[in-house]
Amino acid sequence: MNKFLLKYKSAAMVTLAALSLSSCLKDEGFENGTYGLTGFTGGEFVSIGAAGRNPNALALESKAGDQTVELFKVTYDYVDAAKEAIKVTMAKDDAAVTAADPSLVILPNNTFSVFSNDLTIDAGKRVSTNTFTLKVNTSTLNPVKAYGVAFTISAISKSSAAAPKNLKTVIYKISLKNKYDGFYEVTGNMTDFVAPVLTGLYPHTVNLYTSGPDQNDYGQTQYNFGGGYPRGEIHLIKNGANVSGYGTFAPVFKFDANDNVISVTNFWGQPSSIGRSARIDASGVNKYDASSKTIRVKYWMVQAGADRTLFDEVYTWKRAR
Repeated sequence: MNKFLLKYKSAAMVTLAALSLSSCLKDEGFENGTYGLTGFTGGEFVSIGAAGRNPNALALESKAGDQTVELFKVTYDYVDAAKEAIKVTMAKDDAAVTAADPSLVILPNNTFSVFSNDLTIDAGKRVSTNTFTLKVNTSTLNPVKAYGVAFTISAISKSSAAAPKNLKTVIYKISLKNKYDGFYEVTGNMTDFVAPVLTGLYPHTVNLYTSGPDQNDYGQTQYNFGGGYPRGEIHLIKNGANVSGYGTFAPVFKFDANDNVISVTNFWGQPSSIGRSARIDASGVNKYDASSKTIRVKYWMVQAGADRTLFDEVYTWKRAR
């Protein structure tokens, strides 16, 4: 699944004695000591290609149960293929995560397991036959946080081979998304039965943010209402000809296993500080259609315990956010 890009130095400008070294190194790091391998005899290296892209972005679905996640293979970098089986052992490296991005939360040990810490490059091969693979359960992770996990080469069975420092440790930045997550265009209609001058602003665009395995928050993307709404958690409306929004009101959609919208609540509380809540209207379609990537949903903004504004909307997926 991983592609390993090897950049070879030209042998035309080096001496015959250095020929074998120049064919297997990625850059001049060997000569200038970047990798800490100056004077190493033989020029044999075992590396992780994905480490050259650190940190690697990894989006996992937020759902119950284990997910099998294949991460990387290791390669044997030498003029010849491996003459014997080479076992490469990996170890978890939390310090590498923190050094790369201190804002990342270390992926908790109780949320994942490793199929095997050992990767094997068979005789006659250059790439490991197996892939370093995790079994991950995201159900207890916080979807609004970014997590990190790293693994480093801790041992190589072939004593003449070494791991370059820049390709020894691979780091993954993990974010959670459910299948409803994304950037959408919203169309439809709304009726405010208390203040009819307030009408729907359609179309408008939103992000539906994963807030649980089966739940997504509305965040409009077109207007800045200040720091109180950092992700646009305010439902857009029109006040006459002017753009406006219902303060402390943004829908949260919850789905069941059959993609039905089974509830709509208010992001700011049920009710919010100014008495606004949300409820689903059972007369609506209230369903996600996987084939068209659309969500049809009908719901109310409730004010002080009474139904006030009715929304009947269609969310059409445009792209991943």
